[in-house]
Amino acid sequence: MQKDSLPEGFYCYEVPHDDECIGIPCELSSHILVNFWRTVISRVPLIKEKECRRYIEDEDWGYTGNAEIQLESWIEA
Repeated sequence: MQKDSLPEGFYCYEVPHDDECIGIPCELSSHILVNFWRTVISRVPLIKEKECRRYIEDEDWGYTGNAEIQLESWIEA
């Protein structure tokens, strides 16, 4: 996803997985270089304005059951 293609008011973050390659998401970041896991799009900022990342714990993370959804469908919902 190209971040500049997001509609105004949306935030895009990259999520790397753990260094042990188990597949556990470990942080939200404005950009990552290794261990790419997923991209997260949010309508609210998830990282403080002057920070570039936010570490996440297991209890911070959950699935809605819909791992893939088109942005246009999500905006309409």
